[in-house]
Amino acid sequence: MEGMDLILQVNDRYRLVSDELQWAVQRLPITPEGSEPPKKDNWKNIAYYTELDSAVLFLAQHRIKALPGHYDACDALTPLCNTLDDIKKMVGELQCQLSS
Repeated sequence: MEGMDLILQVNDRYRLVSDELQWAVQRLPITPEGSEPPKKDNWKNIAYYTELDSAVLFLAQHRIKALPGHYDACDALTPLCNTLDDIKKMVGELQCQLSS
């Protein structure tokens, strides 16, 4: 995506970037322990969307699906709620970035 217009940093591993046509969800790869940290320009596109709300929804679903472990129905609520709280905070921060 040459000539990106906007970069919305979600956290140290995820960001949303745009150009005049699309939004891309990008992830900075995790490196194996003991190896050098990833270069800051090593972002990988993992999804593309024409609307920002679709990109944010994908990122939320992606983070929920990536929760580690196996949970019984009741036990799943705590990590799920924590992740949803993080996502709400992320969306609020993105809205602030877009407003300024």
